[in-house]
Amino acid sequence: MGNIFDRILLRFIPLLIYDVGMNEDFYTIDEISQILRVHPKTIRTAIKDGHIKAFRVGIHRRSPFRIPKEELARLKLFDLKNSLNVYLKKIKEE
Repeated sequence: MGNIFDRILLRFIPLLIYDVGMNEDFYTIDEISQILRVHPKTIRTAIKDGHIKAFRVGIHRRSPFRIPKEELARLKLFDLKNSLNVYLKKIKEE
């Protein structure tokens, strides 16, 4: 689990990133839900279940999540692969 210093540092790194102004490389839950056309609650559930990588901006349990651009790219690629698989199954059935 690491020592206490490591755990505290990991909690504050997102705060440092946000304060420096690097937040253009991250999306909020609402932005991701609009891009992927799903309900924000779906995104929150996926984060909670570990399907979407995100971190909190702050140390409180109600602090907002931020999702990296790379994770959005991964989600889009996953969606594209699933769509292609469904299409290929349809073609095989015909």
